[in-house]
Amino acid sequence: MNEFWDKKGIKLFCAYINPIIIGVDIPLIFDFWNKNWTGFYIAVFVGIILLFLFAYTSYRTIRRENEKGQNEAILRAKIDSLEGKNKNLIKKEQSFDRGMRELATLFYDSSTSLNKISNHILHGDTTLDLWNFKKVSTGICNSIYTLLCEICNPCNDFTVNIMLADATATGNKRNITMIAHKGKYEKYPSKFEEKLYFNKYSSFYAVKVCKSNNTDIRILTTKAEVNEKFVYVDEDHPEYSQYVGIPIVCSGNKIICLLQICAFGNDKIGETKADILQIITKYIFPFTHYALLTYKVEKSLVSSFFMIDKNGKGGISDES
Repeated sequence: MNEFWDKKGIKLFCAYINPIIIGVDIPLIFDFWNKNWTGFYIAVFVGIILLFLFAYTSYRTIRRENEKGQNEAILRAKIDSLEGKNKNLIKKEQSFDRGMRELATLFYDSSTSLNKISNHILHGDTTLDLWNFKKVSTGICNSIYTLLCEICNPCNDFTVNIMLADATATGNKRNITMIAHKGKYEKYPSKFEEKLYFNKYSSFYAVKVCKSNNTDIRILTTKAEVNEKFVYVDEDHPEYSQYVGIPIVCSGNKIICLLQICAFGNDKIGETKADILQIITKYIFPFTHYALLTYKVEKSLVSSFFMIDKNGKGGISDES
């Protein structure tokens, strides 16, 4: 039935010709009223049919327009939704590319420095001034901060630092030290490069995490949670909004480092704990794995240098 009414000829008749006929028929009705009763009834009958046809086709037109408007609204909502998803995908792709570039830079810097170190070893220089875990940690913190600014744009008030546990210390000498730091501002924390002894700074959250040797990731999503866990050494402390602590663990489930990410003011790493965990899993874990690798490489180099010194070989000649 809809096909009949949608035919071009029918639509033209109902839209243009029918109103003209109605306009002609109405005067005929009044004219036949006085002159011709048969013509009057015919004119009234035709008029009623035409008016019914006009009303029906007008209703169909109005309903079609309403349906068209509703369909356009639904289509617009779908388009907006797809555009939003597309923007999120583009943002994720850009963040992934940024992460890969940051990692590639770290790999390149390390490979270049290690090549130079190997050349120095051949000439008897067994120091790690060119490349060491502390320098790599600084690069990791810089890269993670840059990546977070990309992911959480326009938020950028973050700090990223690495706390290194003293693997040789025992008993009351156990401690951790912040060896690398990066934030929105150039100022370093007051405890930067200071040994935080477990017995003296036992109330510090980072100390608690490393002391417990619990390898779970810590995520504090609100200011209230952070204030509950943190101990502030003075009144003039920044306003934390979120905290993430990622233990870097070697074999035996021993924490060797703690990667910390803090957000301040109203800036956030993610809206929920699940959002933050997704960012950590997708973007931050590769840097922690790289940190563990470089830590192991440094330990291996130090052990090798010790063996060289112990054997009294000093340098290695070019002829060997």
